[in-house]
Amino acid sequence: MPDAGPEPPDPGLPSPWQRPGDVPAGGSRAVGSPTAAPASGEPLYAGPPRTQPPPLGWRPPMVVQPPVPRHLPPQDPARLDADERGARTLTLGIGMIGGAVVLIVTCMLCSRLLL
Repeated sequence: MPDAGPEPPDPGLPSPWQRPGDVPAGGSRAVGSPTAAPASGEPLYAGPPRTQPPPLGWRPPMVVQPPVPRHLPPQDPARLDADERGARTLTLGIGMIGGAVVLIVTCMLCSRLLL
């Protein structure tokens, strides 16, 4: 037997797509809305109780004072530039070697396909 699909919604129930302020023509508000009529005499949920603010000047207790940060060693810009140039040269060299290996392997595979 083929599947008939979902059943149509009951026309007496409110649509789940209606806005909370919309009231159907002959009914009450949606069940989940905050102003819905209480079911079976249950009171509406008014939210959590209000909390008392802490006394003025209250702070959490301090346990450990962090040490004063230490001074960093001075930087040598010329040495940093030289190290960056060396790292760039090494990176480009490794990339060129890797590209050459890929090119050689590709040429070998293509030559086998042609023969």
